[in-house]
Amino acid sequence: MQKKEYKKGFSIGEVLIAAFILTVGVVSAVTLLTRSIVDTIDSRNLVIASQLAQEGTELVRNQRDNNTVTAAWTIGLI
Repeated sequence: MQKKEYKKGFSIGEVLIAAFILTVGVVSAVTLLTRSIVDTIDSRNLVIASQLAQEGTELVRNQRDNNTVTAAWTIGLI
């Protein structure tokens, strides 16, 4: 009686497990990349907002200081 030769390869279970692990890895990487981009955009917007707020504060202080000097000049204190 001859021995049957079977071709060696991967079983369907091994293929499914490998596909699952690969899918989880790819989805995790894409999620991480997407979250990183969103956080970068949020950080940029926060920096811009704080710079605009600082500029506005400086404008108000400059206006206040100019009005103080002008008022003092007008009433003869300077």
